[in-house]
Amino acid sequence: MRRISARIKHGGLTFSEAVSVARRRVVDGEMYLISRHGGWFRPNAQGYCTTFAEAGIYDAETARSYLCVEGLSVVPVSSARDEINDEIAALERKIAANRR
Repeated sequence: MRRISARIKHGGLTFSEAVSVARRRVVDGEMYLISRHGGWFRPNAQGYCTTFAEAGIYDAETARSYLCVEGLSVVPVSSARDEINDEIAALERKIAANRR
């Protein structure tokens, strides 16, 4: 899963410079998940959750606007596809077990 964050790396960037670099990495037309404190933003940034099923999906403009928040990362939905599919499979197994 490819995360885009404004963390300061060894390049000696200020936080403002790191935010600028991170914002340029966000691609228009792509959809993003937003992560902070080990959880995902819910829709409309109304709290945090731990599952993709409950997570909000944000357009590039909105994702860019959150990058100035310390400790926040944005993740392209396309790069989280395997993890999302794994979660779906686990939920399907749980549903099947409950039906038995």
